Amino acid sequence: MAMHPPEQPASRSRKSGERPSIVLDSHEAESAGSDSPEVVEQALFGYRNGHRLLASSVALDADIERLLTRLSDTTGAATTSSFDGYLSGYPLSDGRYVLSRTWAAIEMPRPGSVWTHALLIPPTVFRALRTPMAVVDELRRPTEDRLKQFTSAIPAGRFLSASGVSPSLSPSAANRWAPVISQLYSTDSATVWTTAESTEVVERDLLAIWWHQWPALRRRFSFCLGATGPRRLDKRAFDLLIVPVSRARTAVADLGQPAKAADGHSPHNRLLLADLQGSAPKEFGKFLRFCAAETHRRSAGMALAQVWTRAASHESLHELANLVAETYPDPTSMRRLKRLLLSPGGALPGMRTEADAVSVIASGRIGVSVFGADANLDSLVAKALEQDRRLVLNATRALLLNVYDADQLHTDHLARTRLRPGAHKTKSGKLAANELPSHVLLQAELAADPNWLVDLVDFLPGLARRRLQAASADFHATAAPNTLPGQRTAWAAHFWTLRPDQRLVLLQAGPSHLARVLHDPIEQESPLEPNQESRRSQSRLAWLAVFSPQPSEGSEWLEEICLESSRLAKIEAVGFFAGELADLPSAERRRWVSAIRAPLSELVLEVVPNLPSKSCAAMLEALSLESSSLRAAALRPWRALSRIEVSGVAAAHLLRLLPTTRPHKDEVLLAGRAYAVCWRSVVDGDESAWHELDNFPRSIGEHDWDRGRRLAFTVAHSIAPWDESGGSTSAAARVLAAAQREDHEAGKQLAEELLRFATTASSSQDNGDKKRKKAKRKGLVEQVAEQAFRVLSGRWR
Repeated sequence: MAMHPPEQPASRSRKSGERPSIVLDSHEAESAGSDSPEVVEQALFGYRNGHRLLASSVALDADIERLLTRLSDTTGAATTSSFDGYLSGYPLSDGRYVLSRTWAAIEMPRPGSVWTHALLIPPTVFRALRTPMAVVDELRRPTEDRLKQFTSAIPAGRFLSASGVSPSLSPSAANRWAPVISQLYSTDSATVWTTAESTEVVERDLLAIWWHQWPALRRRFSFCLGATGPRRLDKRAFDLLIVPVSRARTAVADLGQPAKAADGHSPHNRLLLADLQGSAPKEFGKFLRFCAAETHRRSAGMALAQVWTRAASHESLHELANLVAETYPDPTSMRRLKRLLLSPGGALPGMRTEADAVSVIASGRIGVSVFGADANLDSLVAKALEQDRRLVLNATRALLLNVYDADQLHTDHLARTRLRPGAHKTKSGKLAANELPSHVLLQAELAADPNWLVDLVDFLPGLARRRLQAASADFHATAAPNTLPGQRTAWAAHFWTLRPDQRLVLLQAGPSHLARVLHDPIEQESPLEPNQESRRSQSRLAWLAVFSPQPSEGSEWLEEICLESSRLAKIEAVGFFAGELADLPSAERRRWVSAIRAPLSELVLEVVPNLPSKSCAAMLEALSLESSSLRAAALRPWRALSRIEVSGVAAAHLLRLLPTTRPHKDEVLLAGRAYAVCWRSVVDGDESAWHELDNFPRSIGEHDWDRGRRLAFTVAHSIAPWDESGGSTSAAARVLAAAQREDHEAGKQLAEELLRFATTASSSQDNGDKKRKKAKRKGLVEQVAEQAFRVLSGRWR
């Protein structure tokens, strides 16, 4: 189909040998040039040694003059008396529109001669016309002796000030024109024709049809009320022809069959006819002219009527969108229609929601037939999520699974509709189907609250993980704007309402859908597939373990995170968990005492030396000490705790990890402080500390009612044999000194138990090799007792 000609004045001038018989003088030509929007030029054609231009108010471009001369010549219809003075209208390549009337020139010597008076209407005047009748009434039949009147341009004000009423189609004429309207607005390039008894009968109806068209089509529409065969502009045929009834048989051979009565009974055609008569809903008229304003294609009229009638019959948005996408697959065509279709709000009849529109973009062909900007995705997605977030999230997931085929789908869609495959490929990144995921994810990122979690896990687990990561206190760098500290507990509570299989989905989802889709989803791997980065990001979900209803469940979650993770990710996970555990109130932290099971013990030993002291102490409380690796490491991983205050439970766990030989000096100091803290907790009735000592204090002195003395006695038995630097027991003395500094009473009781241990060892008897061991043992104990007295001398004895 030929494109609409550019609206620009002709630049070529007439050649000197082709001037009309009468032209303006130089002054007149300057004052009424064709470039002036305030005048309408006129031209007269007739017989003078052949059909030619006889007079004009302006020098015409040679090509335009040739076209006007050809189209103003007789068609043969003017010889029929009922068609004398038939009307024609057509556009010129320079943007002007021609209205002309042709009469039989019976006074001329050559049979078949005609007079044609043509008015050349500039685009600005044409757009401002209220009614075509002001121009039609200006067309008049000339005589041979009065040609000079056609050499003056007509002021545009004469037409623009006219207050005449635009012609309208009468109800009685609707049936006659129904097949013409049907064929006219169902095709773009074919000539539509019908017959008439006279031009007078159809002229007003045809002007009503023409003037009722939307402006883009009206200024391109071509018609002739006195045709007997094909009529053509330079590159295309006339749109509408009226043929005398007497010439109908011969016209069929040249033009094909005329419009048939059977073509005019569709509901879409009836709606267009009702609009012509002024009886259609006013909303349809506004819809038609608004959407069609950007196209000169005749078929847009029937397509828009079809969309309206199907919408009024309550067809689903999916069906309407598929209809529009099939009719206008190119995203640059009918953009206004696509905007209205995807913006529910009353422009079309029927009830449709923004959630429906998002679903249509994600699952229908319309997604690759409209640009994201035309769909107004920001506002559309925000409202859709409020209406039905499960529908929107599910549609987005489906689109994400297929987003990498969007370009191919777009090309295939254009090919099916016989448009050039690959058209607008450079703009494919702007297609609504490609842009929708990023908009949904961004809006969900901003709007999601803990109540969304189940829906996010079901449809977009990557986004669910991002929201949970953002809720972590240790994830400030990517925290969402609406994630407040008070929401963290709510996010965690909703997380633990998930089924176990739903929780595992979070560990399998890709890292951040948002970060990937916002860049270039076509070139990235699928955001729904796990990869190395996603396994590492699992560690940021470890904080949720702390909020589990049962510590055993939290411990299992932590183990699950670490199961397939890299070593670095495991270390990060333990670090996140320990940080959260340290921030819990002591009452809540007690639930976690001894809850971390042995499989994680070795990993904990790697992590704790690099943790903040507070997190290290919290982790110590949560550990179950059955692991042989923990016992073998003794106090070495926990030496940072010698610089902070620890709880009675943590101190009890430290005592259970006392080394058997060769303590480091930091371990010695930590052992003394741990003993003093634990002793005070036990004496003050802290059942949790006593319970965590397990069988450590009960193996010796089980029948002693004094728990403090039992603890001191056990510690004395543990530290007295320490062999440092060839048997020196100064380490034991330093333990005693540290305990004394931490708590005077605890140190006193430990000293007493050390002396008692020394006395008991001195009085023991044995034979053979055991005697030699006894002598050595006695010497070590005496050294411990001596160091104890040295440390405590001057304070108490």
